[in-house]
Amino acid sequence: MKQRFADRIAVVTGGGSGIGKAVVAQLIEEGATVYSLDVHEQQGIVSPQCIPVRIDIADVQAVKDWAVTLDRVDHLVNAAGVIRSRPIERITEEEWDTVFGVNTRGLFFVIQALAPLLTPQTGSVVNVSSVGAISAVNTDAADYHASKTAVLSITRSWARALAQSGIRVNSMLPGLTETPLLRGAYVSKGAGDGALEEQYAGVPLQRAATPEEISRSIVFMLSSDAAYMTGASMNVSGGAVIV
Repeated sequence: MKQRFADRIAVVTGGGSGIGKAVVAQLIEEGATVYSLDVHEQQGIVSPQCIPVRIDIADVQAVKDWAVTLDRVDHLVNAAGVIRSRPIERITEEEWDTVFGVNTRGLFFVIQALAPLLTPQTGSVVNVSSVGAISAVNTDAADYHASKTAVLSITRSWARALAQSGIRVNSMLPGLTETPLLRGAYVSKGAGDGALEEQYAGVPLQRAATPEEISRSIVFMLSSDAAYMTGASMNVSGGAVIV
C-alpha cells in the first residue's frame, strides 16, 4: 500500500471502535503513528504505531492537559460520537446535553487544543458529521442530527481560521454504517430484530457502508491527494441523500 503517512503523527478520537477504529488501522498501514482516543478501554489494534489514550473528549480540561504532552500533530480525525434513538418528543435536556457535549462541544475544543500543534502546509483535519446534518433522515435522532449540523459550521470556521497556515479542515457525512454505535442506538430504541436491516434495504445501494469504506474516504481527505480541498463536506451515503 502507498505510504502516504510515513513518519506522520495522527490523532483519532473515537478510535476504539467503528469508523474511528478503521481510520486508525488504515493510517497505521500507511505509515503513521496514531494516538487513538476513546472513552472506553481499547482492544483489537496491536501495533507499536498505535498509542491508545483513554479520555472523554467531553472533558475539555482533560483534553487540554493531554494536548500539552504532544510536540506536534500532522493529522486529526474527530470520529467520536454519541447517538440515541427515541421519539423526538421524548428527548430530554440531559440527553441533548450529553450528545452535544461529545459531538459538538468536545469536537470543537479538541481542534482548539491541537490547532497550535498542527503542522503548517501539510496539517489536515477531518470531522465526522452525518448525512442527517443535511436531511431529516431519522427524527428519532434529532439531537444527534442537530449536533452534526453544527459540526459543518465548526468545520467551515476552522477551515477559514487555519487556511493561512496551509492547514486544511474538512468534514465527512457518512450514511448508514455498520458500527457498534448504530447497532446500540437501535437496541436502545427497542427496535425488533431486522429493523436495522430494513433501513439498510432502503438505501439506493441497498446496503450499509462498512467502517473501512468510510475510512478510505476520510483518509483521502486527510492526505495530500486532497491538497486543494478545505472547508468542504463529502457525502458518502450510498445515495441515501443525493444533493
